[in-house]
Amino acid sequence: MLLAFVDAPELGISDIHRRTGLDKSVVHRIVRSAVAHGFLVQNPRTRSYSVGLRAWEIGRGYGGADRVVALATPVLEELSKEHQVTCYLGRLDDLEIVYLALIDSPGPIRIVQEVGSRVPATTTAVGRALLAELDDAELHRRIDGRVAPADQERLLAKIAESRAVGTAVNRGEFTTGVASVGALVPSTTTPEPIGISAAFLLFDDNEGMWTSLPPAVQEAAARIARDLDGRPVSRKDQR
Repeated sequence: MLLAFVDAPELGISDIHRRTGLDKSVVHRIVRSAVAHGFLVQNPRTRSYSVGLRAWEIGRGYGGADRVVALATPVLEELSKEHQVTCYLGRLDDLEIVYLALIDSPGPIRIVQEVGSRVPATTTAVGRALLAELDDAELHRRIDGRVAPADQERLLAKIAESRAVGTAVNRGEFTTGVASVGALVPSTTTPEPIGISAAFLLFDDNEGMWTSLPPAVQEAAARIARDLDGRPVSRKDQR
């Protein structure tokens, strides 16, 4: 039921009923219990409900994300400053990427996604980089019947390219006029695959990015993995 609040700061009983499909009597019982345990709080003025402190505390218990963000942020800040790009850190969740952190470009034009937002893995550079790390059986389990045949053929070709070169690219498929380069963070200590990407505008003046950015993103991903795992960067990390 808490998922009903992902994009809504406050919901009434009828709102929760519509969003979840649960019977109103069931919603009432769950809400009473959630309020009693601190997962929801009620606004005395509107009588609507919002997510409570207990839910936030449990979310904070996902300490792995905090550590990853803390270690990745200085590396991404350096990458962003050196190449004038917007940098993202994300993890794969089925066929979506959840952004854990972002570093705005120091330039005058910003490319913004909210931390915590979800974007399609199939059309983003970091998403394709992480999908490329799945074995074929798991990849097809996720995309068969959910990605149109023509789109699937193109996606598999891009994933094959990513596997060959170690980075994935997006040439405006997700946001028109915005390109990005993504790579897996080859850590052995994260519970789920994570990756980074660097985004820039598709101007003629930026054409050189396709040469300079992929190795820089790959190197940054390897550095983050080194910091997470407490080990030197190996040649495999930089492949």
